[in-house]
Amino acid sequence: MSSEIWRDLSVAEVKEFVQWAIDNWKPNTEISIDWNPVVRFTWVKLDASFAAAKAQLLADCDLYKGSSERPEGAS
Repeated sequence: MSSEIWRDLSVAEVKEFVQWAIDNWKPNTEISIDWNPVVRFTWVKLDASFAAAKAQLLADCDLYKGSSERPEGAS
């Protein structure tokens, strides 16, 4: 399927599609070309944000090495 099959969405509809994508997103789910481009774009952005956050959290683990204290700013 090509993106030409998708009709233009109103701003309200785009917000609804984005909210649906946020509510239904799971990390690293295969994205289908058959899905609406708004959903695909949102999931790509969520995957990228998740990957960056995961990498940062794993990097922060080094702050704990040799210390029983939490890093500054950690709750």
